[in-house]
Amino acid sequence: MKMTMSIKQMKEIMENLKIITEEATLNFTSEGFSLSQVDPSHVCLITAEYDAANFEEFDCEEESAITFYVSVFLELMKGSKATDRLSVEWDSEGTHLSVTKGLLTKRIRRLGNPHAAVRLPELTLESILNVEAEWFEMAIKHASDVSALTNFRTTEEEFSITGESENGDISICLEVESGLEDEVISTFSCTYLKPVSKRIRMTVGKTTPIRIKYGSNLPLVVEYSSDIGRYSYFLAPRIDGDI
Repeated sequence: MKMTMSIKQMKEIMENLKIITEEATLNFTSEGFSLSQVDPSHVCLITAEYDAANFEEFDCEEESAITFYVSVFLELMKGSKATDRLSVEWDSEGTHLSVTKGLLTKRIRRLGNPHAAVRLPELTLESILNVEAEWFEMAIKHASDVSALTNFRTTEEEFSITGESENGDISICLEVESGLEDEVISTFSCTYLKPVSKRIRMTVGKTTPIRIKYGSNLPLVVEYSSDIGRYSYFLAPRIDGDI
């Protein structure tokens, strides 16, 4: 397996992984590569798909999987220009990755066995909305300033993100046409959503629509896309009685 891409592209991949985990597995086929990574607490999950055609060079004759530390790639890219190129090649022994940036080549040892692919839950989520990435980040930030938890609520005509505490509350509302007959309400952790919402905005841009899907006391799914990949972020709800 060998691929070449810009520093900007590799940074996008690693930064989206960083919000979930330090140790990750990429799965390669002749058509591109993908990931499905759960965080250590098993509260959130990210999946992504990257098509081979989106990169300067991509050659994979056999299906393979590579597990590595995300921080190793982020450290290697420090001080680079966004347009600089990074080449990654799997050695013939299958024990190391050779990563080349300009005149620098670093060999990175493979970490144990690849993580098993995470089986995605089959969900029927009633509330499905498109919002701008910047609005989502702003709403989560304001809610997190008030509380560690935020309530998502969708009615037929409005979607709101709310934070509540003993000292007061805040509600950020957006007019929508949801098509719902009954309201949908669920509670999520701002601790997870604050860094994720920022990363999504940095990945897709301020005004790019993202898709938010959730159900009452069911997981949240945020779907977003960039020039190189398609992402889905899953977050378990907080239910009364959770510690």
